[in-house]
Amino acid sequence: MQTLTQIIAALQAELSSALPHNLSLPGGIQMQPDRVVVALQFETREAQDGQVAFLWTTPQGKANGTADKSMHTLSLEFRALSGANGMGMSWPQAQDPAATPLRRQSSTKEDKIKEALSLILGAPGFDSSARATVFREAFDDLSAEQAESVIESISGAAPENDPAAKRARGLLLKLLKSAPLEDLEQAKVILADVLVQNPLDSVLSLVFREWKTQQDWL
Repeated sequence: MQTLTQIIAALQAELSSALPHNLSLPGGIQMQPDRVVVALQFETREAQDGQVAFLWTTPQGKANGTADKSMHTLSLEFRALSGANGMGMSWPQAQDPAATPLRRQSSTKEDKIKEALSLILGAPGFDSSARATVFREAFDDLSAEQAESVIESISGAAPENDPAAKRARGLLLKLLKSAPLEDLEQAKVILADVLVQNPLDSVLSLVFREWKTQQDWL
């Protein structure tokens, strides 16, 4: 019977072989292996030197000859990086608007926005709701012209002679630097894509509806 040390060593070697590169999804999204969660079934035995040995176990057979269900599980979690061409997410449009119900179009577009913002804010939940609040507050009390200036400055220079716009840009950059997507430049591109290609009010409403506030998640 193999020890847990032997099993874990073999598992590490297998994962290194199976995951040599990032994975590419349709649309150019790169998926990077992020975390491995393993649950192993084991038993303990006392070795001759008095130490406790942890041994890998396999399901025992039932009286009817069938095997018990194994408790060994392995989960792989991936992190979405960005578009392979460095230009962020794409926003597909229906070829024939009349052929697709308006509600279905809206839902699909919102799903794309939510998917992109999840790279910046994290998946909706208690922790990411604080980041979403900072995102919404960055645009508080800004005029339409100021908001446009802030959006344009995400990947460029800070607005001049406008303290409110500079503050908003500073909040967004701080958010981007701590985003789940660790590539700051790619994070800037993705956020700018979302805000340029969609009305700001609709993006802020979606963030409030999906990410909510921390109080809402308690």
